[in-house]
Amino acid sequence: MRILFFLLSLCLYAAEPKKVETYTVQETAFTQPVQLVGTLKAHREAILTAGASGILTHVFAEEGAPVKKGQILAALDNESALRKSLKDSKISLDNKKTRLKRVQKLHEQGDLSLKDVEEAQNELADAQKNYHQIEHELASTEFKAPFNGQCGLFRSEIGSYVASGSAVVAVYDTSYFTVYFSVPESLLSELQIGQKLKIKNQQATLSSLENRLDAKTHLAYAKARLDKCPGCIIGAKVPVEIALKAEQKLIAVPSEAVFLKNSVSYVYKVVNKKAVLTPVKTGERAKKQIAILSGLQIGDVVILRGQSRISHDDPVY
Repeated sequence: MRILFFLLSLCLYAAEPKKVETYTVQETAFTQPVQLVGTLKAHREAILTAGASGILTHVFAEEGAPVKKGQILAALDNESALRKSLKDSKISLDNKKTRLKRVQKLHEQGDLSLKDVEEAQNELADAQKNYHQIEHELASTEFKAPFNGQCGLFRSEIGSYVASGSAVVAVYDTSYFTVYFSVPESLLSELQIGQKLKIKNQQATLSSLENRLDAKTHLAYAKARLDKCPGCIIGAKVPVEIALKAEQKLIAVPSEAVFLKNSVSYVYKVVNKKAVLTPVKTGERAKKQIAILSGLQIGDVVILRGQSRISHDDPVY
C-alpha cells in the first residue's frame, strides 16, 4: 500500500506544470558580417627624441601619468646653464630695445645722427639672434609634451648618456582610438563614412575611406574611430566586423533556445501547454539570434531557458 501511494505521488509530482520562459517565433533581418583585421593606434602619439647629446639629469613626469601640452617631462645636463644664459640674454634684449627707442627719439630731436640709429638697430638684431639661438639650444635639451595625453616609459635612466636623435619618451593621447585597416575592392560599394562597425565587440565609426586601390595589394585603406577599448594594447591587431546590408528576412529564435541532442538541433515548442521536442534545421547566426530554416513557423512559441529540466510532453506554463 505504501509503495502504491509513493508511486502515485511521483506521478502527480511529475505531472505538475513547470514554469518556463518562452519566445514567440518571428522574422528577423539578417545581415552578413565581414571580418577584417586592423591595427589599433592612439588618437595621437609622439616619440620625443633628443635634439642634442648629453646626460639625462632630470625627469619631471611619472610614467603613465597624465601630462599637459607644453609640460617639461625631462631635461639634459646643460639645461640649467642654458636657462641662466637665456635669462641674461632676455635682459640684454630688453635693454637693446629700450636703447633703440631712446636713440630714435634723440635722432628725431636732431641730437643723434642716422648712423647712431642704425648702430642701435644692429645691436638689437644681434641681441634677438643671440636670444633665439639660446632658446633653440634650450629646447634641444628639454622634452616637452606636444599635446595633452599620457607619459609613456622613459627609454633612458637618469644619469645615462643620451645621443642626439635618440628616443627618450613617448606621449600618447587615448581620449579615443583610431583603427587602420584595408578593405577589398568588392566591399567598397557597401561602405560609407559614418557607418557603424564593431571592433573587439565595441561600437566604432568609419571615419575615413580612401577611394583608391593600392597597386600591389589591390586593397583600399580605411580608418575607424573607436571611443572605448578596455584592455586594448596600442599597436595590436584587432578584429574589425562590418555588417553589410540585410539581404533577406528569416525566421529566427534566440540562440539559447536551440540545443544539440545526438548531433541534431532541437527546440522545445509549446503546444497545448506541453513541451514538444522539435527538431530544427539552423542557418546563420547574428546578434544572438539563429536562423531556423525548417521546423518552425512564425508565431510558434518555443521555450527559451531551462530545457535541461524538461522532457518531451511535460506540462508547462
